[in-house]
Amino acid sequence: MIGFVKVAGGVKYLVGQYKFRSSDDALNEIHHSGIFSPRPYQPGQACDGSTTVCVLALFYRFCQEQGHLPNALIRAAFPNQDMLPDWTDIIASAQWQGVAYPKKWNSEANAGLLKSLHEINYHALAALVVFVLGKLCQFDAGNLEYFRLYDRTTQADRAGVWGRCTYPSPKKKLGYRVRCSVSIMAAEIPYPVKYAIGTKRIDGTQWDWIWREDTFDSKEEAFIWLAGHEAFHWLRHSRQIPGANYETQANRYGFAWLDEWRTAQS
Repeated sequence: MIGFVKVAGGVKYLVGQYKFRSSDDALNEIHHSGIFSPRPYQPGQACDGSTTVCVLALFYRFCQEQGHLPNALIRAAFPNQDMLPDWTDIIASAQWQGVAYPKKWNSEANAGLLKSLHEINYHALAALVVFVLGKLCQFDAGNLEYFRLYDRTTQADRAGVWGRCTYPSPKKKLGYRVRCSVSIMAAEIPYPVKYAIGTKRIDGTQWDWIWREDTFDSKEEAFIWLAGHEAFHWLRHSRQIPGANYETQANRYGFAWLDEWRTAQS
């Protein structure tokens, strides 16, 4: 367990198993023997055993303001982790300690978040955030309302991956809305997939599909492929990339993202 007390400029904390006769005894011991950690927590601040809650609160704020779903990213990065963070308790604890949230999520703020995640050994989550940010920041997202990842495992009747790119609605004053949903149980990994990526001419009048068979070896890979697939519909419709807005080309774009992700992880 970990105990905290507030002091000037930060907190003092103790980690371990302790037996105290009263809460006053515990607080006195933390004041006397606790380790000091500066607050408010700054993005990229070194980990000292007390910062995990602050980093997770920082990550949650990033997701809220950038249109991502924190639980979906957590589950994608840590598919074997059964328990999800209790965000209400985390945010309350971080607020009590103090966190210097960025006023704007620019490149400096993003870099601070990523350094924070690496500091608490959330390397897989940092890698996933880096990849998605890196792909999206290359394009004009001014008309992108949100780009969301949903983990629907155990919550949906259907299984596999599905998504939707909804085009702008001037009447509703809404931009592009991208949703990516994954519902794959841990026991189903590696998850086999087969998608058409083009066509080929058989003779003068007949065509046949060109297929790519693959497996998603983690929930991360499923999210990466689907995010690339749905991103293609957004980017092609907004005339930011060449091509035709066909499912086969969206599938190819998803596999391009997935191949790039795999290369980066190897």
